[in-house]
Order: sequence, then structure tokens, then C-alpha cells
Amino acid sequence: MSTLLNDVRFGLRILRRNLSFSAGAIFIVALGIAAACVTISFADAALIRALPYKDPSSLASVAMTDARFSRVWDEVAVPVFLNWRAQAKAIGTFVAGESLSMSKTLAGAAAPTQVFDYGVSLQAFPLLGVRPVLGRAFLPYDYRSGSSPVVVLSYALWQQLFQGRRDALGRTVTLDGVGHTIVGVMPSHFMMPGESTWEPVCWTALTFNAQQQSDTRSRPLSVLVRLRHGVSPARAEAVLSVLATQAMHQAGGKPGAKWRIMVTPLTRAMVANWRSILIVLFGAAGLLLAISCANVANLLLGRAYTRRKEIAVRTAIGARRGRLVRQLLTESVTLAGAGGALGILLAHWGIELEGHYSPQALHAANFQTMGIDLRVLAATLIVSVIVGIVFGLTPAVYASKVDLVESLKEGGSSDASRRGWFSIRGALIVAEVALSLMLVTAAGLMLRSFLNLEGVRPGFNSHQVLTLRVLLPRYRFANTGDQLAAYKRMLEKIQSVPGVEASGFISPLPLDGVNGTFRDTAEPGMANVEQGNVIGGGLHAVSPGYFKAMGIPILKGRDFTMQDTAQSERVTIVNKAFADRYWDGQNPVGKGSKNEQVVGEVGSIRDYSLAKDPRPEVYVPFTQKLFAAFAGTIVVKTRTPAATAVAMERAIHSLDPEAPISQIESMRHVLNASLGDNRFYLLVVGVFALLALALASAGIAGTVAYAASQRKHEIGVRMALGAERADILWLLVRENLRLSLLGIACGIGGALLVTRFASNQLYGVSPTDPATFVVVSVAFVGVSLIAGAIPALRASTIDPVETLRTN
Repeated sequence: MSTLLNDVRFGLRILRRNLSFSAGAIFIVALGIAAACVTISFADAALIRALPYKDPSSLASVAMTDARFSRVWDEVAVPVFLNWRAQAKAIGTFVAGESLSMSKTLAGAAAPTQVFDYGVSLQAFPLLGVRPVLGRAFLPYDYRSGSSPVVVLSYALWQQLFQGRRDALGRTVTLDGVGHTIVGVMPSHFMMPGESTWEPVCWTALTFNAQQQSDTRSRPLSVLVRLRHGVSPARAEAVLSVLATQAMHQAGGKPGAKWRIMVTPLTRAMVANWRSILIVLFGAAGLLLAISCANVANLLLGRAYTRRKEIAVRTAIGARRGRLVRQLLTESVTLAGAGGALGILLAHWGIELEGHYSPQALHAANFQTMGIDLRVLAATLIVSVIVGIVFGLTPAVYASKVDLVESLKEGGSSDASRRGWFSIRGALIVAEVALSLMLVTAAGLMLRSFLNLEGVRPGFNSHQVLTLRVLLPRYRFANTGDQLAAYKRMLEKIQSVPGVEASGFISPLPLDGVNGTFRDTAEPGMANVEQGNVIGGGLHAVSPGYFKAMGIPILKGRDFTMQDTAQSERVTIVNKAFADRYWDGQNPVGKGSKNEQVVGEVGSIRDYSLAKDPRPEVYVPFTQKLFAAFAGTIVVKTRTPAATAVAMERAIHSLDPEAPISQIESMRHVLNASLGDNRFYLLVVGVFALLALALASAGIAGTVAYAASQRKHEIGVRMALGAERADILWLLVRENLRLSLLGIACGIGGALLVTRFASNQLYGVSPTDPATFVVVSVAFVGVSLIAGAIPALRASTIDPVETLRTN
């Protein structure tokens, strides 16, 4: 231990002796360590803290399907869940939540608010191992018939409505007119699996009446299970399939159905969700860290060459080679430790910026908890030590192998020795250029992909379109007729607002992150039908005028009207993608079943993702799907968005002062927000690529500068014999250019392999896109020439007389 401490002290003295060298090396190491630390923190949030529950490895989600339709997995029917909870205790503990949250109006706080009410079964919070930060969770008597309704608030909703006041407990709020007592507040960032954190959320007790307990079609549930120790997902699936079949048969389910169960560990689902981006980030950070190691190793090789006489003296007085290597490695690890400390500080700032620019999807995965805790800190320190050994090993080995006679001569150094040192430094330059080119190529591909996405035409016109989410409180209307009348008045008021050219209502809004879908039985004559005669696609409920407001053309047939009511014939409108896929491009108007007729065909839009081609979609009139009419979004075509937004709020509140209004934004903003993931990934990889390019440039410039310093005498002789500045420039740049070209060739080969892993993040561009590879390669040639020319220009200005005199 004393020897190690002596080595550390000696290493610190060496670093202090040349502060400029030490500062540069520490900063280079810090960049690589910071990239690694940010990536480790991201992976920690994606794979571990994304499930902030007790023992998340034993948690799994459960879905069921009829084996005849094996591609389609459904939520669990109420009778099946109740049967599992009672009969499958040997498998684990089961809890359930509503698969679809209910959008409700919460009143009783500062202002009416639209909230999403998730019903959860008994023991849902204890199963996850999470306790409220204030108050209590649900108790058994909260689920008894006749008990007073209670509600648990999310932390964000508590802050929004009550500014974090503890006296919120015990207060009564109304959810759609029903009084609920606030009994608890969940921790910050808590969410049930599958929920999102960007919406106001509360939880209520999920109960089932007698009809629901025996109905296989009402109230589908999202089911979680905490598997008992030793129970595998495969075993659970086998047992639960038998019980599900029994429960569905007893409840009068579909005759002949063969029920299958899928048990998916939550940790596996999380890994699947983030696998592609984790590969990209780990690859980018790993390349940047490797470039940093090569750069610092190059610096240490140059410094070790200047210390050859010191090492020779230590060898001459009895120091063994192993002892010298250990001393030099200690210096490298000390340097890495200092770089690691600075890197952690840089990573802290980087994580704050990452949180600021991160897309909404990351917040849904609990990425607000990203940070540097003890586990991330420990992992980063381990990486720092490994990095110190990696970049210090080669210089230590070569520095400890000295020629005593040549090194102890005054100014002595053999050409062979010098060539050996230069060949190692040349190899490191080749590695730096190759690794940097791989990273910059990946960033170039992602940039082209992002530009392609920005240029995609979504199928609708987002220019001067304003969106506004509104919820008319359903409990205020006695019957369906009153609800439709209220909705009609709201649309009329909005249409009469000055500046409004067209308006409509839709749920869900395209590109808003909500995936509205449908599945149905195929009709006779349909083509391209999935297994089991099932068709599927997107589903939207809209009002008359929506297509005009969004600039979606009606290609055939007609738009919906207010006469399309629950008492009239059921009608739908399909998009062109639907007609092309299922009816081979025929006119769909008039087609359909006896219960539902197609009355129109509209242009296809990219409703869920700009990166995916338009999918088959069905539009239904809001007047026949009231659930959507009172939890959707108004879209307005207007030339004065700001003024129109204020006037719209006034118009809606004049109809109902307690109608919650939220998310007032332009459709252009919604369109840009849908690219948040791609923009974020491009930003992270782009920053890594720029740093890699800067490090490679610095390494090239440093190598040329070092070569020039070692060849001063030669340069002086050449200039004394008549060599021009251009000759000296070419002499110094030529070897560097040869190394850079070799590095570019190696980098192209590596990039052809590496960029394939980023193919899932690309749109409209191949992972082997020739144009990107050519542009990046030419750019690297230019960067190499500039980086090498700067120190070469300085070397070509030396005074040959003075140089020859001093040498």
C-alpha cells in the first residue's frame, strides 16, 4: 500500500510539472467519461428505474387471445381475472386496472380540470411495493358496495390543484359529478405500468357489479401478476390458459374458442422498448470513449518519448521493467481519475440538458429520474479505472523498453527507435480517424433521416390549424339527445368565432401519441385479410367539418352530417389505404355490412407516425360514438390562431363554465412534437460525433506538431539547402495524410458494419447510403489536411540558421 501511495504521489508531481499537458489530457478523458456516464444513466433509467417497483423482475403483464386469432392479444375479461385471483394463488398475486382510462371532469379545486381516472383493484399499490407519500392507499372497505367513493391523486395533480398543501387530504372533489374523498397522494413520478405521466392522473377503486362479473365483453382489464418464486412465465401461461378457458366457458364466451395466455415480464418489455436506442447510444458513447483513449495514449506516447532519459537512468540504477510499467500505469490511472471526476461534472450538466430536450416518450418511461446516483457513480468510476489502464498500457510498455546506451547519450536517439515510436503513434491516429468516421457517418445518416422525416407530407394541412382539447362534463346532460344538442351548440359557437374558416372534432388527434385502433371481422369479398378473417387499422371519431378543417380531401362519397345519429343507419368513412388494401382499390361507397355502411372515402394520412406509411383507417361519426365526442380535440382552421384561441375559450365557457380546456397548440407544433424522439436521438449522437471529430482533429494536429518538433534539425538542413516552405509543408502533411486515408478506409469498413445496428432509427435512407459515406469521407480528408497544415505552417517558419546552431 505504501508503494502504491508513493507511486500516486510521484504521478501527481509529474502531472503538476507539465500543467498544460495534464489539463489537455484530463479534458480529453473527461469528454469520453462524460459520454459513458450519460449513457450509463440513460440505461439505468431505461432498464432499472423505469420500473420503480419492489422486485420488478417478478412482475409480469398478462394478456389473452383466442388461439384461432393468434396475432391479436387482448386485455383480460372480468370473469377470467376474478377466476385467476381466486384459483391461481400458486402462480402469483393478481391485480387489475382499467385498460382504458376514463377522461373525467374534476371539480372542487381551484378550477375544473380534465383528469384521467384509472380504476385499480384491491392491493394494486402494495403489489408494486409503492406507498403514498401522503395519506393512504385503498383499503378493503373502499371496495364494498355502498362505501363512500375515495380517490388517490398523482403527485403532479396534487401540486397542480392544491400546490402541495397537506390539507388536501380529506377534501371532497367531484369526478363527473360524483363526490370522492381524497385519501392519498402517490410519490412523484409514480405511474402504473402502461400509464403516461404527461396527463393529470388519479386512481379510484375498481369494483364490479353482478353483471360485469359474468360478462365476458364488458370492461376489459389490464392485468399484472407478481409471480411466485420458481414460477416461470411458461408455467404460468399453461396454468392460466386452462383457468381462462374454464371461466370463459362458464360465462358464456365464444363457442369453440381456444384461449391462450401470454405472460410477459415487465423487465423484458422494457428492454424490448429501448433496445434499439440503447444500442445506438452505447455504440456512440463507446466509440467516443475509444477515441478519447487513443488520443490520450498518443499524448502519453509523446511524453514518454521525451522521458526516455529519465526512464533509462531509473533502469540503470536497478529498476525492473515491471516496476516501471506499474509506475507509469499508476500515473495513467491517476490522470484518468482526475478526468473521471471532471467527466462526472460534465455528465451532470449533460443529463440536465438531456432532460430539458428529451421527448415526451422518455417521460412516459420515467426518465425524469435520470441522474447520477451511487450505482451510476460506481459504474463510472470503474470505467475510469479501466480507461486509465487501457490508454496507459501501450505507452507504459513501450516507454519501459529503452536502449540504455542510446538514451543516456546527450541528445541521443536512434532512428530505429524513433521509427518505432512513430509507428505506434501512427497506428493510434489511424484508429482515431477510423472510429471518428464511424461515429460521424452514423450521425450523418441520422441527419439525413431526420431531414427526410421533416419533408414527409402527412396527408393533411397543418398550416394555420389550431388544436384545443375540451371535455364537456357528461354528467350534466340527462340523455343522449341533450349531449348531442350541447355538442352541436359548442361547434356552432366555435364556427361563429371571428377568423374561424372551418372547425371539427376528432378523437384521437393524429400524431398526438395515442394509437386509436379497431379490429373487426372481414366482410365477404375482402382481400388481404389476416388470419382468422380479421381486419384492423386506425380508428377515429370525427364530426362534420373535420376533414375540411384539416385539409383532408373527400375522394368519393360524402362527409358526415348531424343527421347521422344513433337512430339512423350506422355509417363510416374509410381512407384510401383501407380501400386499396381490403377492396383492391374499388369504390368503397355503399360497401359494408347490414349494420354499417361506408358513405365516403378520404385521403390517407400518417396518423400515428410520420415514419410509417399511411395505414388503413376507419372514421366514425361522433354522433354515433359519444364516448369520443366528450374526450377529444377541436381543430380549427384560422388565420389568427392567437386571437382565435382566446375567443374559443370564451365561447366554450359561455356554454359551460366548468368545461375543462387544455393543450391549446397549433397543429404544426403537434407535427414537430411527433419528431421529438428522432430529434433527441440526432442531438445526442450528433454531439458525440462533433466531439469525436474534434478529438480526431486534435490528435492529428498533435502528431504533426510532435513530428515537426522531432525533425527540427532535418527541416533546418532542408531549408538551408534551398527547400521552399511548400516543400516543408508537404513533407510534414504527407505522412499524416497517408495515415488519415488509411484510417478513412478502415472507418468506412467499420461504418458499413456498425450503421446496420441503427437501421431502426433511419427513415428514407439506407444504412449503407453511398452519398453519406462519400460526403463524410471527403470531409475527413479536408479536416485531416487542415488539422495537419496548422502545425506544419508553424514549423515551416523556423529560422534554419538558428535551428542548426542550437542542434
